Amino acid sequence: MPNIIVASWPGSGFAYIRRFTESLQAANVTVLDVTAPWKVLTEKIDIFYIHWPEQVFWGASRTRGIANSLAALVSLAIFRIRGIKLVWCVHDLDPHDAGALFLIYWRLYTGIISRLVSGFVTLSPSTIALARAHFPALAEKLGIFVWHPTFNVKRGSMRGQQWRERHGISSDMNLLAFIGAIKGYKGIEELVSSFTATSDQKLRLVIAGQISNPTDFKNLSNAKEIDDRILLEIKFLTDDEFEEIALAADQIVLPFKKILHSGSLVYALSCGKPVLTPEEPFAKDY
Repeated sequence: MPNIIVASWPGSGFAYIRRFTESLQAANVTVLDVTAPWKVLTEKIDIFYIHWPEQVFWGASRTRGIANSLAALVSLAIFRIRGIKLVWCVHDLDPHDAGALFLIYWRLYTGIISRLVSGFVTLSPSTIALARAHFPALAEKLGIFVWHPTFNVKRGSMRGQQWRERHGISSDMNLLAFIGAIKGYKGIEELVSSFTATSDQKLRLVIAGQISNPTDFKNLSNAKEIDDRILLEIKFLTDDEFEEIALAADQIVLPFKKILHSGSLVYALSCGKPVLTPEEPFAKDY
């Protein structure tokens, strides 16, 4: 069988993409790590695989982001003219916490992408229809799902129990945990409000992760003063710290306001933990 060359954009700086790349390489597929589409216009490529087209806006000014997006669209059109198959893994329908003006441009940008691609991928059966409904140009395109890969977690480790002991959480207490980047769409303030409305003294809640925009969470720093059953670990978490808290929890709480897919949910299940989350299609598939 001839060697297939898959260009993966953006590059391998994400755990999901690393797993994706490893699985392709295990099948003897050559993977080209792409940081920007216009940098590989002359490379030999069979399939150009798009993960997060919003990468062109990350860390960029508004003007630079628009310029990058136009360069990406031109590059994708050139790939198509060259006969390269374009495939889009639709991780999200819209960028999280995006403003109204940006969403208008985003939908123009992704509308063109959805017309250029040969097909698309989602991460569970039910989200194929959601992607088609959100991006009308995908309605007649080939769409398949590939289950989100599980995470390698040391489930038998005693580190979770050690974390509980360090924080005075006994075995008869029920520890709920939110772990991960703290952003507006994740419903953290609503979680705190719901938790403080309970009276069970055996309940504990830990919120652990880095706040992306402190002005959005001005009340979160007062949560522990309002209710001493709440523990806060507001900081960047290393992989080991993330895993330790997940293993310590009795349940993982993911009160997302709206999602298409969730790596956090898959991580929690990889830890063998029950997950409390809204009944989104992706969650119901799991």
